[in-house]
Amino acid sequence: MKLARIAAISGILGAISVGVGPRAAHAFCAMLPLHPAVMTTRSTALPADGGILVSYTAGKEDEGEPETTDPSETPTWRAFDGAGHALKYDAVSLAPGLRVLVPAAGTGAITIKGKRDNVIGTFTRDSKAAPVALAAPKPATLRVEVSLGAHGSMELRGQITLAVSPPADAVAVITYQIIGSTKQTVGASWLPATHDKLKTWELGRAGGHCHHGPDGVPMPGTQVTFAYVDAFGRLSPQSKPITVAELKPAPSAP
Repeated sequence: MKLARIAAISGILGAISVGVGPRAAHAFCAMLPLHPAVMTTRSTALPADGGILVSYTAGKEDEGEPETTDPSETPTWRAFDGAGHALKYDAVSLAPGLRVLVPAAGTGAITIKGKRDNVIGTFTRDSKAAPVALAAPKPATLRVEVSLGAHGSMELRGQITLAVSPPADAVAVITYQIIGSTKQTVGASWLPATHDKLKTWELGRAGGHCHHGPDGVPMPGTQVTFAYVDAFGRLSPQSKPITVAELKPAPSAP
């Protein structure tokens, strides 16, 4: 699966409409189950300070993976070394709908298998890879439009503008909401394929009114900060906080 396909699954190109939490479907929406999906595909040589990035995609009921509260959870996935021996890994949640699987230390190959013993991905290790060096995001503004969607659901459309384009190695941006002295992850948004040449784009996940997974769009008036994540689940430092502004909807034509 190439990066372009990742963007097709979870991308944020174009004007999209996203909501807070699971949303009631329109009559014509196929509410397919959400299942974990590997996003470490551009390079499968894992650095010492990284792991296997997992998000989610919509699938069929018969794919064998159970639905979970967080669709990036991997309760049935197992890891094996090159000799076929079971290998432990830690599943570290980065945000709703995004986590990184960190295999036990070693030097050999890694195979991830699903519930039906199907191979989900194969990986090697790169002990000479440089440590993560993502710069912190430099957000200028985040404006969010609030509207009512189908069945009275709340829909949020976010537009983020940065002072500096994201680094090429970043694949997603995580939004954190500041509540008192704590920070709570709101969600993660996949970056457009040309993100290193952009400074403004829509924040959230593709899917419009049919989307029912975790979102990365906060309410206007809240304070937020951001961090980039690369294809191996490695995080940048967090940005300086900004306050979310309200984006007024365009007036309807007479």
